[in-house]
Amino acid sequence: MYPPTTSTMRIDRIEPSRRRKDRGLVFLEGGDLLRVTEQELLVFGLRPGLELPEQLLAQVEQSAKRSEMKARGARLTGSRMLSKKQVTQQRRVEEEGFRIVNSCPWRRVEDGIQGGSPG
Repeated sequence: MYPPTTSTMRIDRIEPSRRRKDRGLVFLEGGDLLRVTEQELLVFGLRPGLELPEQLLAQVEQSAKRSEMKARGARLTGSRMLSKKQVTQQRRVEEEGFRIVNSCPWRRVEDGIQGGSPG
């Protein structure tokens, strides 16, 4: 019998993210992209040219997802709370396709109707 084969992915390059200062972008050989924090880069020893076995790649992805969820939770916790009116307006925008625009009470994007009162 043949020994079990494990596929590996090679890291092409690592760049800092342009949008988020705390994130790095790891470009893999097949064109895949991993968004990781500096912690994952250090803990897993990620560097260009490194071969990542499937198991290690899965661990890196799982750790990156966990870090992203923690960061998202911290951002949401630290953000400003919305008033009841703002929540209602935002929900209406999402459900009905309306978009609140500065002083205009409503705007229907699909119909091209802008400003004024409905009806």
